[in-house]
Amino acid sequence: MAVSYKSTDSGRLTSGSITKQLISLTGPMIMGILGLTAFELTDSYFVGQLGTDALAALSFTFPVTLVINSLALGLGVGASTLISRAIGERKQARVKLLTTHSLLLAVPMVTILASVGLLTINPLFRLLGAEADILLLIRQYMLIWYPGLIFVVIPIVGNNAVRATGDSLTPGIILLLSAGINILLDPLLIFGIGPFPELKIQGAALATLIARFLSLIMILYVLVHQKKLLAKTIPNPASLMTSWGEILHIAIPTGISQMTPHLAA
Repeated sequence: MAVSYKSTDSGRLTSGSITKQLISLTGPMIMGILGLTAFELTDSYFVGQLGTDALAALSFTFPVTLVINSLALGLGVGASTLISRAIGERKQARVKLLTTHSLLLAVPMVTILASVGLLTINPLFRLLGAEADILLLIRQYMLIWYPGLIFVVIPIVGNNAVRATGDSLTPGIILLLSAGINILLDPLLIFGIGPFPELKIQGAALATLIARFLSLIMILYVLVHQKKLLAKTIPNPASLMTSWGEILHIAIPTGISQMTPHLAA
């Protein structure tokens, strides 16, 4: 059975007005960028109400989270490049294989990044200039953020896989929905409104984690039930390693180029 993108998403990319195609693709991507920006703006707004120390602690985390997001984006670009090529070649089995393998590649990547991150919180942020009182708040935030990294990386990779089919609207909607959930949860968990506990800066991290987790559920639903982009067979180790090599060949330079401005800043 042909996967659902064959007669809809990919087909409309090769016909019609170029101007309309550009608008239809860039509009949803702008939505996605706004969704990502909304996470940082929302956290900064509510955490800022806790005081200057809490806001300073959150600002110290931004370069680290941006670098990791850049690496995840590199992985997503590597996956989407190969997936879109396979779609153009009408190799449906390879499309499913690459999508599945790219999501599986996120697991060791997250394991390494989260493990290194948790072990280096103190020395890294001291190097960045955080003093003892600020460092304590940073630890409270990052000890929640790092374990939830899987909820950040897989949606980024999954969204890029969906974009490779020509559907840029769905990823944009998912990002906006997750940003909206974060906006809703931030004040509840930071200030302890109603039945929710007052978690302060930890509440901001937990709100982000929950919003990202829900975006993970949404993108997996799209990949499995709407796009039918995931393989149903157990991956062959040799095939898996081949796919990982192809994805990383594109992902590594892309990730480096994405994170370089953040490191320079």
